[in-house]
Amino acid sequence: MPVRQSTLHVPRPLEDYVLAYRPDTKGYMFGVLFPKKSVRHKADDIRREDKGNLLRLRNLQIGANGRLQDVSMRFLKNLRYATTAYGVEVPLSWDERSNADSEVQYDQRQTETGLITIHTQFEYIAMKTIARAPANYSTQTLNFANTPQQYSNKFNLQVDPVDDFLYICGEIENRTTYRPNSIIMHSRTWDTIIQHPVMRARAEREQGGGALISKEQFEKMIRVDPGTLKLTAATYNVSDSDDPAQADFRSFIGPDILFAYNEPGTINSYGFGQTFMLSGNSDGAGMRSQSADMELAPAGDIMVRAYDRPDIGKDGATIVKITGEWDVRIVNTDAGFLLQNAVDGTNTNLYGNFLNN
Repeated sequence: MPVRQSTLHVPRPLEDYVLAYRPDTKGYMFGVLFPKKSVRHKADDIRREDKGNLLRLRNLQIGANGRLQDVSMRFLKNLRYATTAYGVEVPLSWDERSNADSEVQYDQRQTETGLITIHTQFEYIAMKTIARAPANYSTQTLNFANTPQQYSNKFNLQVDPVDDFLYICGEIENRTTYRPNSIIMHSRTWDTIIQHPVMRARAEREQGGGALISKEQFEKMIRVDPGTLKLTAATYNVSDSDDPAQADFRSFIGPDILFAYNEPGTINSYGFGQTFMLSGNSDGAGMRSQSADMELAPAGDIMVRAYDRPDIGKDGATIVKITGEWDVRIVNTDAGFLLQNAVDGTNTNLYGNFLNN
């Protein structure tokens, strides 16, 4: 007599498969625009050498009396950084841990949730709050909002991204003598640019019908180094609801394009931005290091520590404390340029709500 199929197997979650989102860390741009500079104090001044004094044209002809002109360095009013502490606590319930299935990877996933939460905060502050604020750029901005110049306007054949990018790169080069080494935009913005009729015509002249401009070709056209164009699709959820159906994902960079020349913070640095990261403290009393995937942590000096709390819940818990202290700052506006609303982010037919922020 055959066995009924319903008695042979009771459906349960797979032990070797979990549908789990993990962000592509290459899409986070805070480390590109604001390289980490470890600091020992919560606040300090930053000296600024006077570029005008350094490059002033002087008459250095030696007079009849043999006197030479005195030349000396000069510093402008100092900048200042001041770090702010950020952090989350992740409870690892001993009761839940003992009851969790193996594929849940309870400790690991709980800790990763905390790290991604910190990562999201870091990217939001760096990209949305600092890098996309026009007030931080003096005159180094253009805004295409509600103009025919937006690249999503395919009916304006006067639009030419190559001309725009050459102008902006030239502005940075005029002020720093360097072309930008980072041009950051959303991947959908790039798709819009290469599909504009003017850009398609350029590609077809070079390669034949149906061709599209590649990133490498575009970089050559605007005279920047390979790898300067950087695309991102990183998003964050603006909804406070726990209902997955209410999630509302938006891009950190939105419809804007950021141009910057950057370099690591050194004794002679002229880069666009910097993250001043307070060096992490050693483990305190009752604290111990907690294992974590540090690829999910922001640009260094994030402390992942744990301590036991037997008073929490039925059996107690291990509390994972994830903390960091930093200040994201534009230190040289000459080395950056903000192109706002390069595409129409409110066009939900093209972009949904991803670029509408």
